[in-house]
Amino acid sequence: MGNRVFQIFLIVCVLGIVGYLIVNAGPKRKVGYVYIKELYTGFELKKQMEQKYLRLKHQRDKVLDSSKFELNNLLKRIDAENKKNPKTLEEFDKKKEQFYQTKNSFEEENRKLSQDFDEQILTQLNQYVKDYGIQEHYDLLFGNDGNGSLMFATDELNRTKEVLQFINQRYNGVN
Repeated sequence: MGNRVFQIFLIVCVLGIVGYLIVNAGPKRKVGYVYIKELYTGFELKKQMEQKYLRLKHQRDKVLDSSKFELNNLLKRIDAENKKNPKTLEEFDKKKEQFYQTKNSFEEENRKLSQDFDEQILTQLNQYVKDYGIQEHYDLLFGNDGNGSLMFATDELNRTKEVLQFINQRYNGVN
């Protein structure tokens, strides 16, 4: 365990030294960083995809709620008949099986849709950040996601607001 911590510490130190050398070696470089989570949550495409996902999920939840309601009514009917009607029991079992199949199918479709949306959002976000870097003549734009890849940078290098404004304008066709 201690060896693993040392290895991680060593990697972080090496990355820091490499970053320092890149920034300070040779001609002055234009460098900045962005908070990835802020870009992601503030990206208009992400907000739109999230609304689309929530609308679809809500529609699917309504279908499941309706099926649950039918199942509960059948269950009440079975109780009222003192479980004597095999046809009602058979109908209940079929509807219960359909409910669980539909529920599982919706959950899988929701999971897949969420993954697809995330992939689309990240692909577009990455392209827009690259476009920003090129347009603004940056040599390096780091992404800070809180995992230790960027241990420290001054606030003066933080370009999150500018990049977020740029990507949303680009997405909305402004520039």
